[in-house]
Amino acid sequence: MGLSLNKKEKQQVLSTLTYATHKMIKELELGKMVGNLDFYHFCEGHFKGGVWLGFIIKLNYYHYDYSALYVKIKCKYLGSKFKITFLMKEPIQTDENKKWQAYNLEVFEK
Repeated sequence: MGLSLNKKEKQQVLSTLTYATHKMIKELELGKMVGNLDFYHFCEGHFKGGVWLGFIIKLNYYHYDYSALYVKIKCKYLGSKFKITFLMKEPIQTDENKKWQAYNLEVFEK
């Protein structure tokens, strides 16, 4: 008997991951780094289906020639795999509060 999510549960998990990613982006824009546990707490705080049973498998930051920061997150939730990717760059017009800006955000099920 395999565990799989129905459509409503998948939408709920995708919504939670999207929320947590936007919260992570806000932290990165302010120059703060976010770890696995921080991301997990963002998910846990937003999830409205009881208890968050997701596992953050991978949270990696890659620097390409130090002009951009590529972020990749892999997550499992009850046997379903999800992937989040986005790119952080310095904005063209600098604002005193923003040091980085997010581009190409993707949250999807693998």
